[in-house]
Amino acid sequence: MTAERYVDGLVSVFNLRIGQALGLPRRLSTRVMYTYDRQENRRNFTILSRDIPEEMNAKLKSWLEKNIFTDVISDLKSNELDGDRMDQCVGA
Repeated sequence: MTAERYVDGLVSVFNLRIGQALGLPRRLSTRVMYTYDRQENRRNFTILSRDIPEEMNAKLKSWLEKNIFTDVISDLKSNELDGDRMDQCVGA
């Protein structure tokens, strides 16, 4: 029997490493803050690194919005998320 879990609100800061998933020539590493509010039906990703150009910032946020959901964030094994190997970052 599996117990279902519902998340009403969540704030998480994690390290994102990504490269291949975005077609980048080399891997990129940055800190990301994720906020979620079920009642307001709102989720938001904020790239915390100031060194990332605005164009890359937008590309990262777009990828995160399409590929990362609240259950992925709440199941992280650590504060690391590898966008190229997400199945190794989240719990079974």
